[in-house]
Amino acid sequence: MFRTPLQRAIARGMKQDGDLAEELRTLGNYTIRSRKDAKAICGALDKLPLRSDGNHFSSPLHALTGLFRDVESGDVPAFEVLYDEGLPQLIRIFDARIRRVDDDDAEDLLFVLTILALYGSREGAERIVAAAKRPLKPDDYQWHVILSELSQGHPDRDYAFEALGDPLPPAFLAVALLDSANRAAVEDELPRHPFDSASGWQRLQDWLEDRDTENFSYARSAANALPFISNPARDQLLALAMDHIDPGVQIVAAWAVATLGREAGLKMLARYCLDVNHSEVARHYLGRLDREDVIPIEANDPSFQAKAEFATWLAHPCELGEPPDELEVGHEITVGLADLFDPRRVRR
Repeated sequence: MFRTPLQRAIARGMKQDGDLAEELRTLGNYTIRSRKDAKAICGALDKLPLRSDGNHFSSPLHALTGLFRDVESGDVPAFEVLYDEGLPQLIRIFDARIRRVDDDDAEDLLFVLTILALYGSREGAERIVAAAKRPLKPDDYQWHVILSELSQGHPDRDYAFEALGDPLPPAFLAVALLDSANRAAVEDELPRHPFDSASGWQRLQDWLEDRDTENFSYARSAANALPFISNPARDQLLALAMDHIDPGVQIVAAWAVATLGREAGLKMLARYCLDVNHSEVARHYLGRLDREDVIPIEANDPSFQAKAEFATWLAHPCELGEPPDELEVGHEITVGLADLFDPRRVRR
């Protein structure tokens, strides 16, 4: 009987002395399409021990869960099998291991939650809520990945946001929820933002008043939520955000003010368009508002734009990590249409 490469790898890896993660790595960029492959994954999950040993990245659960991401699309036969038979297996293992979880288990279970979020089942959403309320490793960045999936068309998004809004989760998990809800609110109408409550307003205020530079990204996330927060808290929080010492927070606050139809926000964004270190971000937010018409003429000068783009690149964490003190254009060249196709013809 013909067996696929994935079936053979799983069979070798599930032997008593086998290394499932290593066997699956030998497949390279293997794409899962067939029912056979999906059935092999479900069968292996059914045989898994409830606990893992060693590095979670090489655990059988992590290795098998990762295969759910390798399905070609939702239209291939494998997807239906994994949805109908694979997700219940992941949920069974999650329910058994969450009761007595240690650090290694926690990493595996967060990865399982990522797949449950990706596949969009109600049972998966319920496990995400339960894990967040526990809370399961609330400072782990994987929560940002998990909750980001909720904002991208998950059928039970509103249920999860409402459940996690009361009470709000602690630590970084709350920031991940905030970012996910903000994205959903910008791209689609939310019945209610999970931070639109007395406890949510206080959490937003705490982030906006935090003067630790390492937490300014949290303040920006807080400012992003403000168009979707009720008054009287909204205007009080907007005032805090507009007066923040970080220009990045001020720019987001200006966008929030402009989103509410107030001219002051557009004027502040236009001013930041003329700041070489923040011009690109200000232009981005004006684009989100469909108000590129307020960008000052000077900000469209090619030399200025070149400096603005370079300043943005330098400020990236992988480069300088902060805006430059000063920039100058050292040399300018003129490039014609023909030069774009023949770099030897560039005039210096």
